[in-house]
Amino acid sequence: MIELAVATAAFMAALGTFGLISRRNLAFIVLSLELILNSAILLLVIFLPKFEVTANAVSSAILLLAIGASEVAFGFALAVALARRHKVSDVLTLSELGGKVER
Repeated sequence: MIELAVATAAFMAALGTFGLISRRNLAFIVLSLELILNSAILLLVIFLPKFEVTANAVSSAILLLAIGASEVAFGFALAVALARRHKVSDVLTLSELGGKVER
């Protein structure tokens, strides 16, 4: 059972890395980062019972989930703001985040 969960986490991390490398849309980049973070959280939750479970370990898992949720919320807010203001979602066309966009 643990082997299946580790294989699933490895697949999620590989899929997230592939999406991070191959995609140029900011929303897909944020989703790929979330996949990588969730694979790490899955491994943490899988291997938590193997070691001495303390309140510190459980709280770190919950903290990682909160960081992942806030990362997704901030990333999508940034993607929506860029798409509305500059009509662009491709990260390679952005010259800088100061408001200037090359077209």
